[in-house]
Amino acid sequence: MSEHCFDKFLEEKFASIEDKFSAIKEENNRMREEIKAHVKSFRDEIKACAERLQKSVDETLAEMRERDKQRHAENLAVNARIEENVKAIVNMIDTTKKWMIGYILGTGLSIIGLIITAIVSITSLVQ
Repeated sequence: MSEHCFDKFLEEKFASIEDKFSAIKEENNRMREEIKAHVKSFRDEIKACAERLQKSVDETLAEMRERDKQRHAENLAVNARIEENVKAIVNMIDTTKKWMIGYILGTGLSIIGLIITAIVSITSLVQ
């Protein structure tokens, strides 16, 4: 009889252990599914965040390219004005050179004329 009680005791304990093990296994499976769901949710959030970030970067790059094109056009316009101003200054310098040469030649001829007049006056006085 004691052997029968012991067998019955073992069967009850094993049944209890199997029930607990089954409950733990079910809890483990449930938690694994929850974790999978959370991981999927996190992946979806990360993917959405990455897409928003990529969109923001693309928009910013597009704006930067547009501004770069505007600055380039402005620089070309400024360079064109600078070239026009340089050409005008070069023309003014050329004109000034011509006038200076004319004044120098005129002054030189006037001095030569004065010298000739002085020589002629001195020679006419001496005679």
